[in-house]
Amino acid sequence: MIELALLKKNAVEIEREILRMASAHRDEHAEVVDAWVTYRTENPAAKSNALRQIIAAARFRAPLKRPEVPLLILAGAKDRLVNPRCSAQIAAQWQIPLRIHAGAGHDLPLDAGNWVASQARDWLTSLH
Repeated sequence: MIELALLKKNAVEIEREILRMASAHRDEHAEVVDAWVTYRTENPAAKSNALRQIIAAARFRAPLKRPEVPLLILAGAKDRLVNPRCSAQIAAQWQIPLRIHAGAGHDLPLDAGNWVASQARDWLTSLH
């Protein structure tokens, strides 16, 4: 659960907490905190935007009917922000493929970038 107290912390503390929540391999990716703090400093966002994102995520409900474009859902089994069962339910409802990485968290490109790329490549190849 995202804590609203996070909004009161400094940039380094915020980015460390985001990494803790988003990555199943946070110890391997500690160097990204410095880069994220730099991005945050160079491109500041209002705290109200973060709050709006949290509210929007809490209210989100996937449409019952899938979009009319080919889709692939990727999820991390160790996601601490969105339960991977949500992805499984959407994939089942929409009858689309689902791939779950056993060791990744919410930030799939950070935790398993090569896997994401290969899943996308293989899926795109299967469309033709």
